[in-house]
Amino acid sequence: MYAGTYGGQHFCMLDTVNMVNNIKQEISKGYKKVIFDNINEAVYFDIIRKIHKIIRLLDNPNIEYYYLCSAYNGQDVYESYCKKNKINPILTVKCSNLFEVHQKGNLEYYNSITNSSYVEYSPTPKSKLFCCFNKMPREHRINIFYNILKSGFLEKTYSSFQYGHDIINQTFRDKQLVDTFKQHKDIFPLMLNMSDERQNPVDVRQGDFIYHSDSYFSLITETLFYKDYIEAGESIFLTEKTFRPIIHKHPFILVAPTHSLKYLEDLGYKTFSPFINESYDSIEDDNKRFNEVWKEVERLCSFSPKEWSEWQHGIIDIVNHNFKILMNKNSGIIK
Repeated sequence: MYAGTYGGQHFCMLDTVNMVNNIKQEISKGYKKVIFDNINEAVYFDIIRKIHKIIRLLDNPNIEYYYLCSAYNGQDVYESYCKKNKINPILTVKCSNLFEVHQKGNLEYYNSITNSSYVEYSPTPKSKLFCCFNKMPREHRINIFYNILKSGFLEKTYSSFQYGHDIINQTFRDKQLVDTFKQHKDIFPLMLNMSDERQNPVDVRQGDFIYHSDSYFSLITETLFYKDYIEAGESIFLTEKTFRPIIHKHPFILVAPTHSLKYLEDLGYKTFSPFINESYDSIEDDNKRFNEVWKEVERLCSFSPKEWSEWQHGIIDIVNHNFKILMNKNSGIIK
């Protein structure tokens, strides 16, 4: 039995004493397991510290404690954190494939209400080079968008950056970066297929198909990239940003933590080597990995029409395989 679920975005702001008392009340009813539910996120160490404090205050060795998240390597990240800080591991971390099944469900729902069929990959000339969707201004997204601007790729891509104007006032950042954002200040907020009614585009809408069918690949800027940006260690945390291109049968470059592509392969997906140089995925140094990612973006963007045609025909089997794998996914705990 479960004592309940606790967690979420504002977990650390909740009153610890009240949480302890609430859990004790449930335990008094005979429950033997407590789940700290942070299913929408990765393994964040500020949350882990608070959970440990709660468990110490509960002081009940007969209870099993679980942390539910969507970091595929959550248990390893948690144990590494405990070892580094000389803490006794007292949680079992369980990972859900929440974002995979959400994207599957979103596509199925869209098709049901529009009477549409699944998209077919079409190796035809595209008007844009790639898609790159950015909302929250995380450091790696800022750097990616800066490279898009200074390389002159903006008009050749479907790119968004809703909060780009915020960067202009962050004077502590690299001056050339800030100056580049200032030069383009009139484009912000730069949004694609968003509205007051659709402020967080995690579902599937008609316009989404255009972005993917009319560009060669997706440049996915995931939630996490730099290990030191937030306290999440080396969490492999893949969200709807990664699975959106898969349901659209779109090849991608993944701007994410080291070994993220490897985890996708462990889940049954295929990545795009040798059509995309994916050596970046094994690079531990974040700055070097970022540079290799951008080097590959520039290489692809230099293709001739003939090279793009050959490239597209080469990846057909991969995008079809990945689509099939995702659409066969079911909800549940995967690790």
